[in-house]
Amino acid sequence: MHVLRAHGCGHVQALQDTLKLLVVRHPLERLLSAYRDKLENVKTGHEHGTLHYYSKYGRRIVSKYRRGGNSTKSWKLLRPDQHYWSPDKPRPSGVEPTFLEFVR
Repeated sequence: MHVLRAHGCGHVQALQDTLKLLVVRHPLERLLSAYRDKLENVKTGHEHGTLHYYSKYGRRIVSKYRRGGNSTKSWKLLRPDQHYWSPDKPRPSGVEPTFLEFVR
């Protein structure tokens, strides 16, 4: 345990008497959030570094797990009920990994 240096203010006692609480998100929620923020659409999410993550990870995921590799567009692999693109955002370019490819 890290010891705080108290300067006569009772910091150590306050730390010992305080109830500690850690709140975390569900692991699957975190996994989906990472995919959506970093890899789902290389045309959006530049504030999250989407293009960087696609270049570093997404391209390799697709080449490893997709039949036809990077030349096959993702929307050709998915049925219409398996994807949704928000009308207020540009449509993905199709080179991004699908969620199934991402979790493999």
